[in-house]
Parts: sequence; structure tokens; C-alpha cells
Amino acid sequence: MNLRRYFFKLAMKSKLLLLGASIAFCAAIWHLLCIIGGPSWFEFARAPKEIIDSAKQGTWLAPIGTIFVATLMFICSLYALSAIHIIRKLPLIKTALIVISSMCLIRGAIVIPYIIQFGFDMWEFIAAIVWFFVGLCYLIGTVEILNNIRKESNCV
Repeated sequence: MNLRRYFFKLAMKSKLLLLGASIAFCAAIWHLLCIIGGPSWFEFARAPKEIIDSAKQGTWLAPIGTIFVATLMFICSLYALSAIHIIRKLPLIKTALIVISSMCLIRGAIVIPYIIQFGFDMWEFIAAIVWFFVGLCYLIGTVEILNNIRKESNCV
């Protein structure tokens, strides 16, 4: 089956899950590109001061920390792809999708106290909106997946 036909067969909620996975995947790639780009890329990405200093000094904190964060984002993508049956089923999929949804929504909501404490920052605001949107995509897709699992178990 070609990808276009497969994509159009997906329910809208599964498409949202695929969109969330795509955004998480792109964010992971962006993080890894910061390692290649060097300190100026970490500064542009508004990395914490310790990470920027590490990148400038050539210590291991920046690349290891960045690889860790990118790996978490890749895992988020894999769970979404697994949920919509693009890749094989991963363990603890229901739990993982709920945790991923929650973490993204919390990351997005953190912008409110951040703005109150530190003032408006456009970069932080946009990042929060993007991660909140990803959280909504995962949440809506997760609800569909859980409903499908419930329906399948009732049919058996």
C-alpha cells in the first residue's frame, strides 16, 4: 500500500498523532543539529547557560544532555508511530502515550508562570504553544487509541 493511500485511510485523530510525532521528530533533529552547529546554535535555541558554557568549553555536558533530550523526543515519535500501526507495537504503549501527552501539555502550560516571573519572551512563548499543540495531538490520538482498544476487548 502506498503512503498516500495509507495516510488518507487514517482517522483524523490518528493524523493528529502522526503530526505530533512529526513535530517531536523534527525537534529531536534540531537538538542534534545544535551539537554540530556549536555554541552559537545552543545560544539561538535558548539552551540553559550551563549547556552553552559547556559547548563553548568543549566539555561533554552539552552533547550528552542534548543527545539525551533528542532521544526522549525520538522515543515520543516512536510511540505515536506504534499507536497508529506504522511500526510494531511497543511495550506500555497506553501508559507512554498518556505520559507523553501530559508532559507536552505541562511543558506548554509552563509558559504562563514563566511570563509572570520573567516577562514575555517570544521564543519561549512559541515553544510553549508548539509543545502544547503536540500534547493536544497526542491526547486526542491517545483517546482514539484507547477507545479502539476498549472496543476490541469488548468484541472478544
